[in-house]
Amino acid sequence: MNADQVSAFWHFPCEISVFGKSRICQNQTELAAAILQSQSLYDAYDIAALRKNVCFVHVPDDGEALVCTQDKALDANDEVMGQWSCTYLMQKQQDNCWGLCKLKITTDDPAVLDQDVPNQAASLLSLS
Repeated sequence: MNADQVSAFWHFPCEISVFGKSRICQNQTELAAAILQSQSLYDAYDIAALRKNVCFVHVPDDGEALVCTQDKALDANDEVMGQWSCTYLMQKQQDNCWGLCKLKITTDDPAVLDQDVPNQAASLLSLS
């Protein structure tokens, strides 16, 4: 995962909320560091790939959009290890491109909750 490329899609300041805990990132450097930290969580659980399915998009006006996805973590054999939902708030920027400004991740998947992933993610990403 290229943290610099991923963080370039965001509008700052932005908020990340993972399993009920949040963090504000003021700039691309802070967000890229948080993304790199999350990679160690994937490595610790031997997650080989992530799959994202966009399941809902709502654009109430020209300047904002709400996007919901269903996400899955896969092992090396493409077996599902865990799943969660992401909700993104996006805003149109001055260059007329969309930028992410808020992310909320939730789950009720026992495979994720039973392994204490929410607390580990919160700790890694410095969420409070």
